Amino acid sequence: MNSQLAVTATAGTTTPCLESHNSSIDDAVDYTVLAKPAVEQQTPNTDSMPADAAPLSKVRKTQILQQLANFTSKTNARQSGQKSRRNQAASAQSNRGQQERQVDLQIWLLHQAMVNKLLAEPARLPALVAKLEQQLAAGQIRHGAYLFWSSAFALLAQPELAQPDLAQHELFRAAILSTEPSANKYRRRTFMVGLLTEEERQQALLAPLPE
Repeated sequence: MNSQLAVTATAGTTTPCLESHNSSIDDAVDYTVLAKPAVEQQTPNTDSMPADAAPLSKVRKTQILQQLANFTSKTNARQSGQKSRRNQAASAQSNRGQQERQVDLQIWLLHQAMVNKLLAEPARLPALVAKLEQQLAAGQIRHGAYLFWSSAFALLAQPELAQPDLAQHELFRAAILSTEPSANKYRRRTFMVGLLTEEERQQALLAPLPE
């Protein structure tokens, strides 16, 4: 051993005295650690913290605000575009509706002149009825249209009467000139053709519109 023991005789006994320390023990203890002062608590380094925990920098906040502004702008533009398309579709539908009503009014005016002429010249009626029956036999007319026209023509087909029935004439006029949607549809494919001359057609279109 590297250590030396000194023995002192006291009252017939010997007491060992440690004169030097074991060098292996000295090497095992790091006294520099014991000599260091207490570590002060440091402020966390936000650079090494997770992104969701670190406070946002001014640059990052500006970027996020810019992204939100761009998203809002795109959303508003998309909604504005959708609203504009809906308005355009509604406007186009309204224009088509006005055009359809205009066409129906013109057809109504022509039929008003046709009714007046047919009532003034009832001899023209058999030719109209014959054409109607011919198209029915050929399957060129729908059942609803056939009922509309045949019922109206039947109001005038009264050869047994010496004098015309004015009440029947008014019923005929009311049937042909009805403003119901179904009457508009049947007048668009009228069977009262060949009654008016071109001059009479032009005059008919200048007549006052129905109230």
